[in-house]
Amino acid sequence: MIHQEILIEHRPQSRDAAPSLFIMTGQSNVSNNKSPLHMITRSALLGYHTMMDAAALAPTCIFSLSEFPVDAMAISFYKMFGYPTGVGALIVKKSFLKQLRRPWFAGGTVDFVQAPGTLVTPALNLHEQFEVKKINREALYPINLTSLILIKDGTVNYLHLPAIKDGLCFLSAYLPFLPLRLSSLLLYLSSALTQLRHGSTGNPVVRILSKLPSRRVRTVGEQSDVGSVMSLVFLGVNYSRTPTPDDHSPLRYVYSPREK
Repeated sequence: MIHQEILIEHRPQSRDAAPSLFIMTGQSNVSNNKSPLHMITRSALLGYHTMMDAAALAPTCIFSLSEFPVDAMAISFYKMFGYPTGVGALIVKKSFLKQLRRPWFAGGTVDFVQAPGTLVTPALNLHEQFEVKKINREALYPINLTSLILIKDGTVNYLHLPAIKDGLCFLSAYLPFLPLRLSSLLLYLSSALTQLRHGSTGNPVVRILSKLPSRRVRTVGEQSDVGSVMSLVFLGVNYSRTPTPDDHSPLRYVYSPREK
């Protein structure tokens, strides 16, 4: 496949001397496609560092990081169980974290900042600062900013964090059943939408843009070959992208063939 050829063509000569990063979206919110997770393993074997955006994939799909290990993976708790907003997680290997460099910092990553100046004392805990180098906390003198690896921006909303535990417990109980339920709902919705027609012309009202399941999930634990989102556009009576003021048959005058 062409994407594998691109990876081979640009493969790094040395994982440490010339590091390269392969980033993959686990599932598209637009096309509804699921990316082949074996590309992560393939990229790692070619010498790439790997990262996956699993914000859309994690809420409805079961996969193992032991089977498809990545150097870093981003998830959204809001997309997983609807609350709290603005809180997610970056799951990252410490070996990968050591190689990240960023010359700026913000909020909760530090205890002291000299302003104006270039001196800063980082926060004590690793999870607060993502600092991978050992820090001598007995030293009272600030550390030069250029020697730090500060990644997090701002301070986490700690008042929302207790909700994550309850959300994970709730989702873990239903996650094995979600692909079966969502596959049925998606196929039913797509079938109902494609039957909608304008009353005056019989032209379709909706054009579905995203990929639909090639098969119906029929057993608990079975995974769908696509996600559970739908992208679509509404069409006017003459196939225009949206109904216009000149249309004599707006959306309220559509009908379904089942109603005949």
